[in-house]
Amino acid sequence: MTKKTIQVDNLTLKYGENVIVDNASFTAISGDIIGIIGENGAGKTTLFKALVGLKNIYSGEVSSFGTSLKTDESKYKQNIGFVPDSPYILEMLTGYEFLNFISSMWSIKTNWEEIDSLSRKLAIHDHLDEYLINYSFGMKKKMSILTAMIHHPKIIILDEPLNGLDFVSANNVLKFIEYFAQNGGTVIYSTHQLGILAKNVNRLFLLKEKKIIDVPDIDKMLKESNSENIEEYYINNMSDEHDK
Repeated sequence: MTKKTIQVDNLTLKYGENVIVDNASFTAISGDIIGIIGENGAGKTTLFKALVGLKNIYSGEVSSFGTSLKTDESKYKQNIGFVPDSPYILEMLTGYEFLNFISSMWSIKTNWEEIDSLSRKLAIHDHLDEYLINYSFGMKKKMSILTAMIHHPKIIILDEPLNGLDFVSANNVLKFIEYFAQNGGTVIYSTHQLGILAKNVNRLFLLKEKKIIDVPDIDKMLKESNSENIEEYYINNMSDEHDK
């Protein structure tokens, strides 16, 4: 049975007097994999930071499982894991030590059985006893995903999770995203690898001109726009260069 996991109502985000996202509304349910695409600077990262409580909301409402971010921020955040575009890790620690540290920040006991399972899915298990300073960029990204799962969130938001990853690492991340959704989680992520995104998501959001457009059927969108694929649609309908 699907559940409503996150609801956004009339959300407006600003930097100073500049509107970044204007009056956006959408709902996500368990099992959703939602991809968000838009030009650099369109507001994807700003939106993500607002959804996880790292950016002040100018107006509107965001709630998760009925809990409002404004009225009960602590309870709201318990439902959400966030993976930023650049990994934030403590490089003087080993993988195991860092996971323990994140658990302590959440005031919970590290579930090593679960960590073992997830780390194997991300192909990082054999490196957990190594110092993070020796991790590659891709390994650091996968560690960020692992730490985002420490408190057992039901929603995970990933900002450019495939950026800088080789094919194998990107495939590990995509399989994890599918696993999480298949087990009742909700995934919201952004990427510029549009061909991969089109095959991986069940819903697509277009972020253009400060608006969020919900695309429930990608094939229908491509057919109506006479586009061969999502890359062609993006160039013809989303790119500022095309508008000039």
